Amino acid sequence: MRNCLSGVIFSLIVVSLRSVCFASDDQLTLEFTNPKFMEFPEIESDVAMETVPEITLTNGGLFISALDSEYSRLVLSGISVGGHTNPVGLSHCGLIFLEQPAKILSIIEGKISGRIPSDYPVNIALLEYVKGVIEQEYPTDDEREQLSAFCYAADYLRIAILGCMIAPLRWYLGGYQHNFFVRNVRTPYPRKFTRAFARATLGMPYVAVNVQELLKEGLARMLRAIPGRGSDTYVSRMWCSELVARFYGLNHPCSIMPSQFASVAEDDAVIGSDLFESEVPLSICFDPTSEQGRFDGLIKAALWCGSLYDATLRVPPKD
Repeated sequence: MRNCLSGVIFSLIVVSLRSVCFASDDQLTLEFTNPKFMEFPEIESDVAMETVPEITLTNGGLFISALDSEYSRLVLSGISVGGHTNPVGLSHCGLIFLEQPAKILSIIEGKISGRIPSDYPVNIALLEYVKGVIEQEYPTDDEREQLSAFCYAADYLRIAILGCMIAPLRWYLGGYQHNFFVRNVRTPYPRKFTRAFARATLGMPYVAVNVQELLKEGLARMLRAIPGRGSDTYVSRMWCSELVARFYGLNHPCSIMPSQFASVAEDDAVIGSDLFESEVPLSICFDPTSEQGRFDGLIKAALWCGSLYDATLRVPPKD
């Protein structure tokens, strides 16, 4: 009798712990400890922005960032020519998904095997790469069942590693030297929605895979964006901002990163003040206002595009 009672008590404890530690689809917020808090206090003081030690993330939130790289300068130059304000130097954006790593790995494996169908050519090299990142970040089954924060974006890591990808937020913050902000959504998205979006777009190719495609498709679309003529609708190759616009159902104004994704921009009409909260800095490592002239940056970035390589984009992955 005593053994039976002990077994019942143990089972109740296990069930209780699982309900606390493991995520259900109803959990749409997550407390996140910032690994980049006050990493560069002098720079934070210069730009009058302070990072936070922790933040409550919402599912389906927006991240916006700026890299000190030639590709970022090309985007910044395009925004400047188009007459848009960009006070925090934005050049990249993506989504914050809160999900169990086990479910993310299942989607990745489904895309790689073809079990989850795609109407676009899937970048298998990209998916295998991020699969390895997630498995290394969450090595045990218990860790893979707990809710975690992920970045979802059309991104460029290396020549073959580019496209619509998902990676842990801590890994994303640790691998880049960039200014990184989060804008929470006022009403979190259901996890079934963000999961379905990942199934529909994960592994989708980036706009420019090589020089020929850059000149044929990427450059043409970027030139159309400068006067604000608009971008293609629901194409099978994504810029980072087009992926974000598709997720939120926005009328995307241009093919390059719209500065209006930042609440401190003069014109917030693209996203609407009722959708997001103001941005919260997680990483500040350089002053975007101290860069060289935009025209000079545009020329250098155009020369860089001939090789489609920039060593400052990401720290090389460890073997």
